[in-house]
Amino acid sequence: MSKNSKVSALHGHKPASVSVRQLAQEYAAMPTADLMAELVELVEREKAREIEQGRILTQIRDERIYERKGYKSVYALASAELGVSTAEVKRLMTRYANSL
Repeated sequence: MSKNSKVSALHGHKPASVSVRQLAQEYAAMPTADLMAELVELVEREKAREIEQGRILTQIRDERIYERKGYKSVYALASAELGVSTAEVKRLMTRYANSL
């Protein structure tokens, strides 16, 4: 098994040798409940990921780590270093704060 196949298998993805058409057929054949369960799992993982991003951004703001990098705010750092807008930073930090 190649390294890419191992990584794909670890993340629950099909190896690159599987075509998009094959994947579409496989998903079309799945019962609706299976698709919904998979969708719920993906949404939950995304929520957890966003909360973690918000936690890190909040820590960078609270500890003023952005100043050590030469920025005037966490928003300036996120924009310059990550290409993330001020609105998105605020949304992520709010999501984290609301999770506490």
